[in-house]
Amino acid sequence: MTSRYATGSKELAELFTAVGECYRAEDAESLFHLARPLLEFAARMPAAEVLRHKLRKMAERPGDLPSLTAASTWRVAGAHGVTLFLRMILPAHYDLEDAPASRLWACATHRALELERFEAMALSETGEPTLPLERRGRERLSPGEVLTLRARRDIVVPEVESTTLVYELVGEVLYDHRLVYDRDSLRPIMGLAASRSVAQLEYSVALLRDLGHAAAMDLLCRLALEHRAHFIRWRAMQAACELAGPARSVSLLESWRADPHPEVRDFVEQEIERRKTLVIASPKAEGT
Repeated sequence: MTSRYATGSKELAELFTAVGECYRAEDAESLFHLARPLLEFAARMPAAEVLRHKLRKMAERPGDLPSLTAASTWRVAGAHGVTLFLRMILPAHYDLEDAPASRLWACATHRALELERFEAMALSETGEPTLPLERRGRERLSPGEVLTLRARRDIVVPEVESTTLVYELVGEVLYDHRLVYDRDSLRPIMGLAASRSVAQLEYSVALLRDLGHAAAMDLLCRLALEHRAHFIRWRAMQAACELAGPARSVSLLESWRADPHPEVRDFVEQEIERRKTLVIASPKAEGT
């Protein structure tokens, strides 16, 4: 029997027609207008159809990797800045972390989903939380319902006893990093790159510094000045300063004092003072 998902899928076409009509990247919450189309898709497209299609492709082309974004998440389709995933919720411990994009969840099987919800109530101009998360209690997502989750603000932690599947409709990424929160203080304790490409860029910058690759100075300075992710600018500044040496690094740092992110500006000011001290203590540092 031919998979409905594999034959062009009228259901997918209708869903993404609605996406094209409703979603606007400049209005993140326009994603939430797609709640009804997502519910209609979930009701008409069993998760087993999607999984069977993925399995058939893997069997036909065993050398190809499945389109997984994580160990338990399959990319189904995407258009107009919106992507549909099939996500497996496992009976496991989940970190308390936000998402860099707004999302909609709908049950992909007959199983309901239990979860605990948190909310970031106050965000700075740069999108950083200024207060601990607020607990919003436990909720139940049942078949025929949609869960709306705003980027950075709404956090859910699944609590399931058996594997559950949900369809996840995701808008464009609004933040370059995700925040992981401490479960006791409900304050952020770690930032993680929101995409593989940004993570690889962060690691590459650190490796260039560790390898002492001075030929990368121009590139690092450009990243420090122009990249939209504040932590990439910060990493590039660190690397450029290490490669430049104490005296030249001070002049570089001076040029970065107007960075738009307060944490980066704080780093710059601290480094200027620290490196001025190094220059005074070792006036011949540049020639060694």
